[in-house]
Amino acid sequence: MSARGLVQTSDDSGSDEKPGGSTGLPRDRLIELVMQMLSKSSITRAPSIHDQLSEAGLTSLDMVNLMIAVEAEFGITIPASDITPANFRSISTIEALIVRIANRGIQ
Repeated sequence: MSARGLVQTSDDSGSDEKPGGSTGLPRDRLIELVMQMLSKSSITRAPSIHDQLSEAGLTSLDMVNLMIAVEAEFGITIPASDITPANFRSISTIEALIVRIANRGIQ
């Protein structure tokens, strides 16, 4: 996928909607990745986009796997300087990271 396709995001109305049907937007694809990670630990409760993922049940190893999955899903490379707990705190912080990386590629 091109970086240009990554900058389309779902509305930022502040909604904490739980995952439903995927629209193919980055947030929906990211929610699907998080839910796949959680389901490996038999966790079926979907976190809101602002919930702390470690509190939702992801371990540090899950976070590493999530980072790798994000790179593969969105066709990006996360620079070492961006691999921080703050950037992987929640779905919304990961989404912001993806958009930032995509925007760097467009410039």
